[in-house]
Amino acid sequence: MIVGQPVFLGAHVYDGLWQGGVKKVEASMLQGESFLLSAGVGSISGVRATALQGGVCIASERNFENHHAYLYDDIRNLLDVVFQNNLYGVVVTAKDWVKIEPLITLDQCEKFFVMRVRFEFLSDREYADFSAIVHRAL
Repeated sequence: MIVGQPVFLGAHVYDGLWQGGVKKVEASMLQGESFLLSAGVGSISGVRATALQGGVCIASERNFENHHAYLYDDIRNLLDVVFQNNLYGVVVTAKDWVKIEPLITLDQCEKFFVMRVRFEFLSDREYADFSAIVHRAL
């Protein structure tokens, strides 16, 4: 292994939206609906690309700094954008959801959609190598 070189190559793959973090929403139910995309990441471009891969229609974006500590005002501002622009809801990352969920009411919860992402290895060989490492560690 060379320091600074990738160990495994993979891709983040869209794995659906969960309303309020718990209820998977079928893609057909979201056709024609537009969303605010919000994320506390270094660059929202990767999050945007993953959402678009899943067919999410993004009408607006709000990028917070990486590891943002959400406040009640942030929630209110996100929902203001949703209501002022007649959007269906806010799409957030799972990383952000764990910080947002404790701050919202049950009524607000229905306007938040957590985008789940899975990791896919780019080759069967890398997956086999990774599996061998995990099995050795166990």
